[in-house]
Amino acid sequence: YDNIQKTIGRDYARQFMQKFIDELSKYIEKDHMQIFHFSYDRFVILAQNVINFDQIDSWTGNVIDKMNNSIILSDMPFTLLLKAGIVHNQGKVISMDNDLILEILEITTDRALKSTVYRHVQYNEKFLEYTSKNQQMEIDLQKAISNDEFEMFMQPQYNIELNKTVGFELLLRWVNPKYQKESPASYVKIAEKSHMIIDLGRLIIDKVFKIAESFN
Repeated sequence: YDNIQKTIGRDYARQFMQKFIDELSKYIEKDHMQIFHFSYDRFVILAQNVINFDQIDSWTGNVIDKMNNSIILSDMPFTLLLKAGIVHNQGKVISMDNDLILEILEITTDRALKSTVYRHVQYNEKFLEYTSKNQQMEIDLQKAISNDEFEMFMQPQYNIELNKTVGFELLLRWVNPKYQKESPASYVKIAEKSHMIIDLGRLIIDKVFKIAESFN
């Protein structure tokens, strides 16, 4: 969805998403399944009264095969790649609240997306280590925004034909030894989920204007 929006446009991306939802809905077993549009390119399917968890795993694999082989928009220069994370209502999951279940579902889905082997991944209790890490990062991020622990680095944009620098790309970095190897995407994602993105955005805008003023 993001690639389509950036390269072709928002209207085309919305058209694609609606056709995707229509196609996915064909496979929803309405007597015990519900589909929710969780975020711009993520969906949650809730299956209730499941007796055999293996059936869900098999159903997921079949749907992924059918969806990935379907042509949603014939003139679209993109290949659909559907991945899934599966969380069964068993073990420690039974006592978890809805927010934590959604968080571990997102972590499980991320692992599926990063995998070059598996199309869908089942939740493992070891994944809770990642949840704890994200919770600690959220606490540290709140402190970092208050203490202004961020710096902007300027990456020059060089025009070969003009033989000179024509602009700069500003890169955000968290100046904290604990997170110096973390991609900004990881803590920006947490900032968005925890509603700190506005404060972080204001901090970035303030730094950008200060850098711009220094060129005058």
